[in-house]
Amino acid sequence: GFTLEEDFCYALSTLCSVAALVLVHITTEDFDSSGALGDGLKGLILNCCSLHVCEAQVVFFVRDTDVSTRPDMVNSVMSFVRHSLTKLLPGRVADVVAVENLVTCRTDSQRQKTVVRVRDQLTPIFEKLRQKLPCFEAINEHYVSPLMPGQQEYRRQLGDLNDGFSRLGRQVCDILEKNMPADGRLADHIFPLTAIYASIASKRQREKKLYKSGEWRSKQVRSELANLAGDVRQLENQKYICSVSTPVQLFAALVKDELYCRIVEFQHYLEVWKAQYVNPLLVERRGLMDQLQSVGNASESAAESRQIDEREVVLKRKLDGVSVKVDQLDISVDSFWSELMEFCDLQEDETACD
Repeated sequence: GFTLEEDFCYALSTLCSVAALVLVHITTEDFDSSGALGDGLKGLILNCCSLHVCEAQVVFFVRDTDVSTRPDMVNSVMSFVRHSLTKLLPGRVADVVAVENLVTCRTDSQRQKTVVRVRDQLTPIFEKLRQKLPCFEAINEHYVSPLMPGQQEYRRQLGDLNDGFSRLGRQVCDILEKNMPADGRLADHIFPLTAIYASIASKRQREKKLYKSGEWRSKQVRSELANLAGDVRQLENQKYICSVSTPVQLFAALVKDELYCRIVEFQHYLEVWKAQYVNPLLVERRGLMDQLQSVGNASESAAESRQIDEREVVLKRKLDGVSVKVDQLDISVDSFWSELMEFCDLQEDETACD
Protein backbone atom coordinates (compact mmCIF):
# COMPACT_ATOMS: atom_id res chain seq x y z
CA GLY A 1 0.00 0.00 0.00
CA PHE A 2 0.91 3.66 -0.32
CA THR A 3 1.77 5.95 2.56
CA LEU A 4 -0.28 9.06 3.24
CA GLU A 5 2.50 11.22 1.76
CA GLU A 6 2.57 9.11 -1.42
CA ASP A 7 -1.22 9.26 -1.77
CA PHE A 8 -1.11 13.03 -1.32
CA CYS A 9 1.65 13.39 -3.92
CA TYR A 10 -0.25 11.18 -6.38
CA ALA A 11 -3.42 13.22 -5.92
CA LEU A 12 -1.52 16.46 -6.54
CA SER A 13 0.16 14.98 -9.62
CA THR A 14 -3.24 14.01 -11.03
CA LEU A 15 -4.62 17.52 -10.48
CA CYS A 16 -1.54 19.16 -11.97
CA SER A 17 -1.72 16.92 -15.05
CA VAL A 18 -4.97 18.62 -16.14
CA ALA A 19 -4.08 22.16 -15.02
CA ALA A 20 -3.09 25.15 -17.13
CA LEU A 21 -1.54 27.00 -14.20
CA VAL A 22 -0.15 25.67 -10.92
CA LEU A 23 0.22 27.98 -7.90
CA VAL A 24 2.85 26.86 -5.37
CA HIS A 25 3.17 28.54 -1.97
CA ILE A 26 6.66 28.54 -0.44
CA THR A 27 8.69 30.58 2.04
CA THR A 28 12.36 31.58 2.17
CA GLU A 29 12.75 29.04 4.98
CA ASP A 30 12.25 26.28 2.39
CA PHE A 31 15.75 27.12 1.07
CA ASP A 32 19.01 26.26 2.80
CA SER A 33 22.00 28.56 3.16
CA SER A 34 23.37 27.55 -0.24
CA GLY A 35 20.12 28.56 -1.95
CA ALA A 36 18.94 24.99 -2.62
CA LEU A 37 15.43 23.77 -1.94
CA GLY A 38 14.85 21.23 0.81
CA ASP A 39 14.61 17.65 -0.44
CA GLY A 40 10.97 17.19 0.58
CA LEU A 41 9.64 20.26 -1.20
CA LYS A 42 11.94 19.74 -4.15
CA GLY A 43 10.68 16.19 -4.62
CA LEU A 44 7.05 17.30 -4.34
CA ILE A 45 7.51 20.05 -6.93
CA LEU A 46 9.31 17.73 -9.34
CA ASN A 47 6.69 15.02 -8.94
CA CYS A 48 3.79 17.39 -9.52
CA CYS A 49 5.13 19.99 -11.92
CA SER A 50 7.81 18.30 -14.00
CA LEU A 51 7.37 18.29 -17.76
CA HIS A 52 6.61 14.57 -18.00
CA VAL A 53 3.65 15.02 -15.63
CA CYS A 54 2.03 18.20 -16.93
CA GLU A 55 2.54 21.15 -19.26
CA ALA A 56 1.25 23.82 -16.89
CA GLN A 57 3.01 27.07 -16.12
CA VAL A 58 3.98 27.46 -12.47
CA VAL A 59 3.67 30.58 -10.31
CA PHE A 60 5.47 30.55 -6.96
CA PHE A 61 4.18 32.67 -4.10
CA VAL A 62 6.98 33.43 -1.62
CA ARG A 63 4.99 33.96 1.56
CA ASP A 64 5.56 36.27 4.55
CA THR A 65 8.05 38.63 2.91
CA ASP A 66 8.55 42.25 3.98
CA VAL A 67 8.23 43.91 0.60
CA SER A 68 6.96 47.26 1.85
CA THR A 69 9.36 47.68 4.79
CA ARG A 70 12.54 46.00 3.47
CA PRO A 71 12.26 46.04 -0.34
CA ASP A 72 16.03 45.93 -1.05
CA MET A 73 16.60 42.79 1.02
CA VAL A 74 13.50 41.14 -0.39
CA ASN A 75 14.60 41.84 -3.96
CA SER A 76 17.97 40.28 -3.22
CA VAL A 77 16.37 37.19 -1.68
CA MET A 78 13.86 36.92 -4.51
CA SER A 79 16.69 37.00 -7.04
CA PHE A 80 18.31 33.84 -5.74
CA VAL A 81 14.90 32.19 -5.14
CA ARG A 82 13.94 32.86 -8.75
CA HIS A 83 17.29 31.49 -9.95
CA SER A 84 16.87 28.28 -7.93
CA LEU A 85 13.32 27.68 -9.10
CA THR A 86 14.07 28.43 -12.75
CA LYS A 87 16.94 25.96 -12.59
CA LEU A 88 14.62 23.37 -11.06
CA LEU A 89 11.87 23.86 -13.67
CA PRO A 90 13.45 25.39 -16.79
CA GLY A 91 10.95 27.14 -19.02
CA ARG A 92 8.05 26.45 -16.67
CA VAL A 93 8.25 29.26 -14.10
CA ALA A 94 5.76 31.94 -15.12
CA ASP A 95 6.65 34.20 -12.20
CA VAL A 96 7.86 34.32 -8.60
CA VAL A 97 5.69 36.65 -6.52
CA ALA A 98 6.62 38.02 -3.11
CA VAL A 99 3.58 38.08 -0.84
CA GLU A 100 3.36 39.78 2.54
CA ASN A 101 1.52 38.31 5.49
CA LEU A 102 -1.78 40.20 5.35
CA VAL A 103 -2.54 39.33 8.97
CA THR A 104 0.52 41.17 10.23
CA CYS A 105 0.04 44.21 8.00
CA ARG A 106 -0.35 47.23 10.27
CA THR A 107 -2.94 49.13 8.26
CA ASP A 108 -5.74 48.41 5.82
CA SER A 109 -3.94 50.61 3.30
CA GLN A 110 -0.88 48.37 3.48
CA ARG A 111 -3.03 45.27 2.95
CA GLN A 112 -4.74 46.84 -0.03
CA LYS A 113 -1.42 47.80 -1.60
CA THR A 114 -0.21 44.22 -1.24
CA VAL A 115 -3.34 42.83 -2.90
CA VAL A 116 -3.13 45.34 -5.77
CA ARG A 117 0.58 44.62 -6.32
CA VAL A 118 0.04 40.86 -6.48
CA ARG A 119 -2.97 41.29 -8.76
CA ASP A 120 -1.05 43.55 -11.15
CA GLN A 121 1.84 41.08 -11.23
CA LEU A 122 -0.43 38.11 -12.00
CA THR A 123 -2.76 39.79 -14.52
CA PRO A 124 -0.33 39.54 -17.49
CA ILE A 125 0.21 35.84 -16.72
CA PHE A 126 -3.52 35.12 -16.67
CA GLU A 127 -4.06 37.15 -19.83
CA LYS A 128 -1.36 35.21 -21.66
CA LEU A 129 -2.89 31.90 -20.57
CA ARG A 130 -6.36 33.06 -21.52
CA GLN A 131 -5.21 33.74 -25.07
CA LYS A 132 -3.27 30.49 -25.30
CA LEU A 133 -5.69 27.97 -23.80
CA PRO A 134 -9.39 27.26 -24.43
CA CYS A 135 -11.24 28.40 -21.34
CA PHE A 136 -14.60 27.10 -20.19
CA GLU A 137 -16.38 30.18 -21.53
CA ALA A 138 -14.96 29.47 -24.98
CA ILE A 139 -16.01 25.84 -24.74
CA ASN A 140 -19.53 26.92 -23.86
CA GLU A 141 -19.64 29.48 -26.67
CA HIS A 142 -18.39 27.13 -29.37
CA TYR A 143 -19.84 23.80 -28.34
CA VAL A 144 -22.73 24.13 -25.91
CA SER A 145 -24.59 27.18 -27.25
CA PRO A 146 -24.80 25.82 -30.81
CA LEU A 147 -26.77 22.85 -29.47
CA MET A 148 -29.78 24.96 -28.71
CA PRO A 149 -30.99 25.76 -32.28
CA GLY A 150 -30.70 22.12 -33.35
CA GLN A 151 -28.33 19.35 -34.32
CA GLN A 152 -27.45 20.69 -37.79
CA GLU A 153 -26.21 23.98 -36.39
CA TYR A 154 -24.28 22.06 -33.75
CA ARG A 155 -22.61 19.95 -36.43
CA ARG A 156 -21.75 23.00 -38.50
CA GLN A 157 -20.16 24.84 -35.59
CA LEU A 158 -18.20 21.78 -34.56
CA GLY A 159 -16.90 21.27 -38.08
CA ASP A 160 -15.76 24.86 -38.43
CA LEU A 161 -13.15 24.44 -35.69
CA ASN A 162 -9.85 23.03 -36.87
CA ASP A 163 -7.73 23.22 -33.73
CA GLY A 164 -6.40 20.13 -31.94
CA PHE A 165 -8.79 20.65 -29.04
CA SER A 166 -11.78 20.07 -31.32
CA ARG A 167 -10.41 17.01 -33.15
CA LEU A 168 -11.01 14.83 -30.13
CA GLY A 169 -14.44 16.43 -29.81
CA ARG A 170 -15.40 15.44 -33.34
CA GLN A 171 -14.08 11.94 -32.71
CA VAL A 172 -16.08 11.56 -29.50
CA CYS A 173 -19.29 12.94 -31.03
CA ASP A 174 -19.00 10.86 -34.21
CA ILE A 175 -18.39 7.62 -32.31
CA LEU A 176 -21.28 8.24 -29.95
CA GLU A 177 -23.57 9.15 -32.83
CA LYS A 178 -22.70 5.95 -34.69
CA ASN A 179 -23.33 3.88 -31.56
CA MET A 180 -26.72 5.43 -30.82
CA PRO A 181 -29.24 2.55 -31.08
CA ALA A 182 -32.65 3.02 -32.63
CA ASP A 183 -34.42 2.40 -29.32
CA GLY A 184 -32.31 5.07 -27.57
CA ARG A 185 -30.90 2.65 -24.96
CA LEU A 186 -27.40 4.03 -25.32
CA ALA A 187 -26.08 3.02 -21.89
CA ASP A 188 -27.02 -0.63 -22.36
CA HIS A 189 -25.47 -0.59 -25.83
CA ILE A 190 -22.06 0.91 -25.06
CA PHE A 191 -21.78 -0.44 -21.50
CA PRO A 192 -22.94 -4.05 -22.00
CA LEU A 193 -21.00 -5.51 -19.09
CA THR A 194 -22.38 -2.93 -16.67
CA ALA A 195 -25.88 -3.68 -17.96
CA ILE A 196 -25.35 -7.42 -17.44
CA TYR A 197 -24.18 -6.97 -13.86
CA ALA A 198 -27.11 -4.63 -13.14
CA SER A 199 -29.54 -7.21 -14.54
CA ILE A 200 -27.96 -9.99 -12.48
CA ALA A 201 -28.22 -7.88 -9.33
CA SER A 202 -31.88 -7.09 -10.05
CA LYS A 203 -32.80 -10.75 -10.58
CA ARG A 204 -30.96 -11.87 -7.46
CA GLN A 205 -32.73 -9.18 -5.48
CA ARG A 206 -36.03 -10.55 -6.79
CA GLU A 207 -34.99 -14.07 -5.74
CA LYS A 208 -34.13 -12.84 -2.26
CA LYS A 209 -37.48 -11.08 -1.96
CA LEU A 210 -39.39 -14.23 -3.00
CA TYR A 211 -37.55 -16.40 -0.51
CA LYS A 212 -38.13 -13.91 2.29
CA SER A 213 -41.83 -13.69 1.49
CA GLY A 214 -42.33 -17.32 2.51
CA GLU A 215 -44.31 -18.01 -0.67
CA TRP A 216 -41.53 -19.92 -2.41
CA ARG A 217 -43.29 -23.23 -1.69
CA SER A 218 -46.12 -22.42 -4.10
CA LYS A 219 -45.87 -23.84 -7.59
CA GLN A 220 -46.08 -20.43 -9.25
CA VAL A 221 -43.28 -18.92 -7.14
CA ARG A 222 -41.07 -22.00 -7.59
CA SER A 223 -41.53 -21.64 -11.35
CA GLU A 224 -40.53 -17.97 -11.17
CA LEU A 225 -37.48 -18.82 -9.06
CA ALA A 226 -36.43 -21.44 -11.60
CA ASN A 227 -36.77 -18.90 -14.41
CA LEU A 228 -34.76 -16.34 -12.45
CA ALA A 229 -31.97 -18.86 -11.78
CA GLY A 230 -31.88 -19.74 -15.48
CA ASP A 231 -31.72 -16.07 -16.47
CA VAL A 232 -28.84 -15.48 -14.05
CA ARG A 233 -26.88 -18.44 -15.45
CA GLN A 234 -27.45 -17.14 -18.97
CA LEU A 235 -26.28 -13.66 -18.01
CA GLU A 236 -23.21 -15.08 -16.25
CA ASN A 237 -22.28 -16.79 -19.52
CA GLN A 238 -22.99 -13.69 -21.60
CA LYS A 239 -20.53 -11.54 -19.68
CA TYR A 240 -17.63 -13.67 -20.94
CA ILE A 241 -18.50 -13.13 -24.58
CA CYS A 242 -19.51 -9.46 -24.64
CA SER A 243 -17.03 -7.12 -26.32
CA VAL A 244 -15.75 -3.64 -25.48
CA SER A 245 -17.72 -0.98 -27.36
CA THR A 246 -15.99 1.54 -29.63
CA PRO A 247 -16.59 4.54 -27.30
CA VAL A 248 -15.10 2.63 -24.36
CA GLN A 249 -12.13 1.60 -26.53
CA LEU A 250 -11.44 5.28 -27.24
CA PHE A 251 -11.65 6.10 -23.53
CA ALA A 252 -9.42 3.13 -22.66
CA ALA A 253 -6.78 4.38 -25.12
CA LEU A 254 -6.67 7.75 -23.35
CA VAL A 255 -6.35 6.02 -19.99
CA LYS A 256 -3.64 3.65 -21.23
CA ASP A 257 -1.52 6.51 -22.56
CA GLU A 258 -2.12 8.51 -19.33
CA LEU A 259 -3.52 11.43 -21.32
CA TYR A 260 -5.33 12.96 -18.36
CA CYS A 261 -5.82 16.31 -20.07
CA ARG A 262 -7.56 14.51 -22.91
CA ILE A 263 -9.78 12.66 -20.46
CA VAL A 264 -10.97 16.04 -19.16
CA GLU A 265 -11.64 17.11 -22.76
CA PHE A 266 -13.44 13.80 -23.34
CA GLN A 267 -15.72 14.63 -20.41
CA HIS A 268 -16.56 18.09 -21.80
CA TYR A 269 -17.40 16.75 -25.25
CA LEU A 270 -19.47 13.97 -23.75
CA GLU A 271 -21.53 16.57 -21.88
CA VAL A 272 -21.87 18.62 -25.07
CA TRP A 273 -22.99 15.67 -27.19
CA LYS A 274 -25.56 14.26 -24.81
CA ALA A 275 -27.13 17.69 -24.18
CA GLN A 276 -28.86 17.62 -27.57
CA TYR A 277 -30.73 14.48 -26.49
CA VAL A 278 -31.05 14.88 -22.73
CA ASN A 279 -32.14 18.52 -22.50
CA PRO A 280 -35.42 18.07 -24.46
CA LEU A 281 -36.20 15.00 -22.34
CA LEU A 282 -35.62 16.94 -19.13
CA VAL A 283 -38.04 19.63 -20.36
CA GLU A 284 -40.60 16.95 -21.25
CA ARG A 285 -40.18 15.26 -17.85
CA ARG A 286 -40.67 18.55 -16.02
CA GLY A 287 -43.86 19.17 -18.04
CA LEU A 288 -45.23 15.73 -17.16
CA MET A 289 -44.43 16.24 -13.49
CA ASP A 290 -46.25 19.58 -13.53
CA GLN A 291 -49.27 17.94 -15.18
CA LEU A 292 -49.28 15.18 -12.57
CA GLN A 293 -49.18 17.74 -9.80
CA SER A 294 -52.07 19.70 -11.29
CA VAL A 295 -54.09 16.50 -11.65
CA GLY A 296 -53.42 15.59 -8.05
CA ASN A 297 -54.50 19.03 -6.84
CA ALA A 298 -57.72 19.10 -8.87
CA SER A 299 -60.99 18.86 -7.00
CA GLU A 300 -63.39 16.46 -8.67
CA SER A 301 -66.75 14.83 -8.36
CA ALA A 302 -67.20 11.06 -8.20
CA ALA A 303 -67.77 10.94 -11.96
CA GLU A 304 -64.67 12.96 -12.73
CA SER A 305 -62.55 10.94 -10.33
CA ARG A 306 -62.33 7.91 -12.64
CA GLN A 307 -61.24 10.09 -15.58
CA ILE A 308 -58.61 11.78 -13.44
CA ASP A 309 -57.33 8.43 -12.20
CA GLU A 310 -57.03 7.17 -15.77
CA ARG A 311 -55.22 10.35 -16.83
CA GLU A 312 -52.88 10.03 -13.85
CA VAL A 313 -52.03 6.46 -14.86
CA VAL A 314 -51.27 7.60 -18.42
CA LEU A 315 -49.10 10.47 -17.22
CA LYS A 316 -47.17 8.22 -14.83
CA ARG A 317 -46.56 5.73 -17.63
CA LYS A 318 -45.25 8.51 -19.88
CA LEU A 319 -43.11 9.89 -17.04
CA ASP A 320 -41.59 6.48 -16.37
CA GLY A 321 -40.79 6.11 -20.08
CA VAL A 322 -39.11 9.51 -20.26
CA SER A 323 -37.13 8.80 -17.06
CA VAL A 324 -35.83 5.56 -18.57
CA LYS A 325 -34.71 7.44 -21.70
CA VAL A 326 -32.93 10.04 -19.55
CA ASP A 327 -31.14 7.31 -17.57
CA GLN A 328 -30.00 5.66 -20.79
CA LEU A 329 -28.71 8.88 -22.38
CA ASP A 330 -27.38 10.76 -19.35
CA ILE A 331 -24.04 8.96 -19.38
CA SER A 332 -20.89 10.34 -17.76
CA VAL A 333 -17.17 9.69 -17.53
CA ASP A 334 -17.92 7.68 -14.39
CA SER A 335 -19.92 5.31 -16.62
CA PHE A 336 -16.87 4.79 -18.81
CA TRP A 337 -14.63 4.20 -15.79
CA SER A 338 -17.08 1.66 -14.37
CA GLU A 339 -17.32 -0.30 -17.62
CA LEU A 340 -13.55 -0.28 -18.03
CA MET A 341 -13.03 -1.51 -14.47
CA GLU A 342 -15.62 -4.25 -14.97
CA PHE A 343 -13.72 -5.55 -18.00
CA CYS A 344 -10.41 -5.38 -16.13
CA ASP A 345 -11.86 -7.34 -13.19
CA LEU A 346 -13.38 -9.88 -15.57
CA GLN A 347 -10.05 -10.35 -17.33
CA GLU A 348 -8.34 -10.92 -13.97
CA ASP A 349 -10.96 -13.53 -13.06
CA GLU A 350 -10.40 -15.34 -16.37
CA THR A 351 -6.64 -15.25 -15.87
CA ALA A 352 -6.99 -16.64 -12.34
CA CYS A 353 -9.20 -19.47 -13.61
CA ASP A 354 -6.64 -20.38 -16.28
